[in-house]
Amino acid sequence: MSEPAGTAFEGLVARLDRMMVPFAGKVAYGNLRTRASEWDATGDKTLNLAVIYESPGGSTNQINIAYRPRVGTFLTVDPEDGKETETTEPEQVVELVSRHIDTIPGYRLERLYQQIDEWQEAGYSRPHILAELNLMLQSKFRGGSVTQEELQKGLRYAVAALRGDKP
Repeated sequence: MSEPAGTAFEGLVARLDRMMVPFAGKVAYGNLRTRASEWDATGDKTLNLAVIYESPGGSTNQINIAYRPRVGTFLTVDPEDGKETETTEPEQVVELVSRHIDTIPGYRLERLYQQIDEWQEAGYSRPHILAELNLMLQSKFRGGSVTQEELQKGLRYAVAALRGDKP
């Protein structure tokens, strides 16, 4: 007996939501959250789940998971290597998302360092860079703000970069 359309997708969504509870909404994980949608452009319904988070300054990033109930396959693109995967196994999707969640804090810090480099290249002074970092800390845009730890590391990086001693 086959599963009703969407059951595998709904199970995956519920499982990912449970897995993300410790990280969801936290600044260090870019206000991690999911958003499900459905579309039917060609008469072949596709269910979609976006795992969304922001990096400092507000860039939005996502992992997209498409599910085609007619054939029972999940389609994902690995955010690290861009490799497309099609599978009938929800466990493979869970593993991909789990691995990626682990990389979010490092990605956010790298993105913060890139932003500091851009400010320095644009000629921002030390006080101006420090003011920009402070604005990020106080930002009401949860995922685009920075944590205290990110701020401290960003400040150390900025000071070193301005001295020409970039790590």
